[in-house]
Formats: sequence, C-alpha cells, structure tokens
Amino acid sequence: MPASVPPSGILRTDFRLAVRHPITFANAISSVSLLPIAPTPALARDALFSEVLGEKELAAYSTRLQGESFLAFSGILAFDLSQTKRVTTPVFVVGGENDKMFYPDDIEATARAYGRRARILYGVAQDMML
Repeated sequence: MPASVPPSGILRTDFRLAVRHPITFANAISSVSLLPIAPTPALARDALFSEVLGEKELAAYSTRLQGESFLAFSGILAFDLSQTKRVTTPVFVVGGENDKMFYPDDIEATARAYGRRARILYGVAQDMML
C-alpha cells in the first residue's frame, strides 16, 4: 500500500527527487523507466523505505523492485486526472510520516480533495505495507 498520488499530480515529488538525486533522476527520465530511481539499496531506502528497516530486509526488498509504468507516470505529472468530485464511495487516505515521495502535506491535500481527513502513520515511509 504505497501512498496515493496527490490529485494535483507528482510534479513536486519529481522536483524533490531531482534535487536530491539529479543524476539518478536524469537516468530514469532518459531511459523512460522508473526503475533507475532506486538502483541500489541505499537509493531504494531513500526513495521508498523507512530508516528503521533492517539491512537484511532492505537488501531483500530492493532486489525485488520493478519499474512502474512510465506512461502512467507521465500522465500524472501535473494533471488532475482523478476527478475527485465524482467519487462517491468512502475513501481512506493514508500516508507515512517519513515518506520522501509524498510528504504528509501532499497526503493531507489528497484527503481534502476527497473531503476526508488523512491518517499519517508515524515512522513509516513510502512502502507502508513493509
């Protein structure tokens, strides 16, 4: 259960990643693949995992990472494709306090777009299910 993409898109997230790791970000963009964002366990930890994740688990999880759809990625850069006003089912918006992709304020903005309150999990990063 990774954090939800904010309805405003991921341009802010991309900017943060490009500032933190410009060469890694450029490699991902030039290869039209998101897998180069986390090519090493250290970069995987920075992008996706909590600092408290053990080295053994980090090594195991980082080798299992797969690229996300670049087409989907490009479609959510800065567009409100989610049409939140049309959603009538209850929505639970959850995010991690230590998520470096979608910060808690991004998660809270997502919740507001759905008319809900966000649940921010203490000590948790992007890949919350781990």
